[in-house]
Amino acid sequence: MTALLTSERDNTDKIVEYVNEANRMGLKVMPPDINESDALFKVVDSSTIRFGLLAVKNVGHGAIDSILAARKGGVFASLQDLCGRIDYAWLTGRCWRAL
Repeated sequence: MTALLTSERDNTDKIVEYVNEANRMGLKVMPPDINESDALFKVVDSSTIRFGLLAVKNVGHGAIDSILAARKGGVFASLQDLCGRIDYAWLTGRCWRAL
């Protein structure tokens, strides 16, 4: 199921369909978590799947790479901790203007 979800990560309608099917099969799909999720959907245990960060709308590879690299220093304790540890080089000009 994780491979199927990952293969459709850009198709929200399919993600919803497959998450519902996973639930019908007795599998729990956990929401994305800045401290737990990887880029792709992943197996947590025999009945749990963790949502992949690439399936989150408008979150790209650069942001995820920066988050995962910063997370090597341990889990993020707060939003302030996250903001202080990530590399902002991945932001586009559009994002900088929004800040």
